[in-house]
Amino acid sequence: MSDAANQTDAPKATETPIEFPVSFGRNVHYRAIHSNGVWFSTDPEGNIHMMFYNDYFPTPKKLFLLLNGQGQVLGENEKKRETVAGTIRELEVDVIFSMAVATEFHRLLGDNLEAIRKNKGQ
Repeated sequence: MSDAANQTDAPKATETPIEFPVSFGRNVHYRAIHSNGVWFSTDPEGNIHMMFYNDYFPTPKKLFLLLNGQGQVLGENEKKRETVAGTIRELEVDVIFSMAVATEFHRLLGDNLEAIRKNKGQ
């Protein structure tokens, strides 16, 4: 057997790395979102779903304003306000990870959180 057949494709420590440029672009649907939390779930294929959400108090569906004879607003009849009870939990986005990507995300998030803590002196 030749020496070439026994060699691996692993780079040698003395090899000069080749640069490979990676450019970033934003999809037309790209947006930055704020999140109050994350809801986790899985699917039959073993993917991990991270659904980022925002919680907020509901906006009234209907108000009943009190007007004077000239049509000027004097206030609101709050007893007749129509609204949804409780809190609204609005799901912003569902990010789906394979197990491999979730594992790498977990590692990178942990590494970055640790670096941030060290920089802040925590």
